[in-house]
Amino acid sequence: KDFWEYDPVGDMWSQKADFGGNKRSGAIGFSIANKGYIGTGYSSPVYYKDFWEYDPSTNTWTQKADFGASARSDAVSFIIGNKGYVGTGRSGTFPNQVYYKDLWEYNPANNIWTQKMDFTGGTRYGAVGFGIDNKGYLGTGSDGVYKKDFWEYTPEECIGLTLYADEDNDAFGDAANIFFAADCIVPVGYVNDSTDCNDSNVLINPGATEVCDNFDNNCDGNIDEGLLLTFYADADGDGFGDAGNAVLACALSAGFVTDTTDCDDTNATIFPGAPEISTNGIDDNCDGYIDEFGTGIEEVKSISLFNIFPNPANNQTTLQFTLPHTSQVNVAVFDLSGKKINSLIDDEMQQGNHSLQLYTTQFSKGVYLLRMKSADGIHNEKLIIQ
Repeated sequence: KDFWEYDPVGDMWSQKADFGGNKRSGAIGFSIANKGYIGTGYSSPVYYKDFWEYDPSTNTWTQKADFGASARSDAVSFIIGNKGYVGTGRSGTFPNQVYYKDLWEYNPANNIWTQKMDFTGGTRYGAVGFGIDNKGYLGTGSDGVYKKDFWEYTPEECIGLTLYADEDNDAFGDAANIFFAADCIVPVGYVNDSTDCNDSNVLINPGATEVCDNFDNNCDGNIDEGLLLTFYADADGDGFGDAGNAVLACALSAGFVTDTTDCDDTNATIFPGAPEISTNGIDDNCDGYIDEFGTGIEEVKSISLFNIFPNPANNQTTLQFTLPHTSQVNVAVFDLSGKKINSLIDDEMQQGNHSLQLYTTQFSKGVYLLRMKSADGIHNEKLIIQ
């Protein structure tokens, strides 16, 4: 924050009183009449908007009205007549930095900042500026892409400004709350933007990030876009959902699951993996078959040879079967209640003879059912493990 004076006559430097504000980089400076002015800037992690006047006759600093807009660094400044102009710049942390294109006029006579027409060349930081006669000039800089354009600014007589209330102080205004400033002075609480869709919440504005909370955070007319998840009703509370009864929501709520495989969401005893009851005329386990244990065996035997040997089995047994057609085949082991214990095959198999060796040491001793499903039907065989 040190401050120095250069004497071109003697080509020498003299140290003066330290800058009145905090140490920083990326500040702006200009002189009007016999006073110097410095403001804005950055010193990690803080961006500044304070503004100071230097009087060389007394070697003193005096704090003036804060810069009229958001704190920032790497802005640009120039003077026209007895007024200073400050605009553009940046704030925030990479990769979420904000670049500016606004322009503000400072009048040292009344210590007031007035917002002027935005810089036409668009947002940027690190530009250069200067004034010649009654015009200002601004060019170069970057908004992530380096620029070489160059612009002339002509100040105009005030014909009034249409402003919008910014009650939540997020720099975005409410289009329904208008104020006309005939003197072109922007009062506190107003901006020249009219795009805020909720001026009572600082977290909701066109520059905000959309989050899943049932609000349009970024004012694009959509709520929770791209963030909603699909959940399915579980009316019977069995942990399996109804694919025909879905909702979009931010989070899972009571009565809903992510599963879609329940075939009867009104009965808690019917769900994938439930024991199949062979005589009730219901598909208890949602596998697409009704009472597959005890029905249709003779018909299947006529088209699909299915044998187990040895049976009873001690350590292992062999399953042999013949497919008359290429088919998706599922072979599984069930206990006598119809509960699936293990899946042995679930794959497409070619027409012809097949065999599968089953190690029975993984099962407790007792009686089981082996069920084979294919395009030709269902076949069940009893397996005894000793």
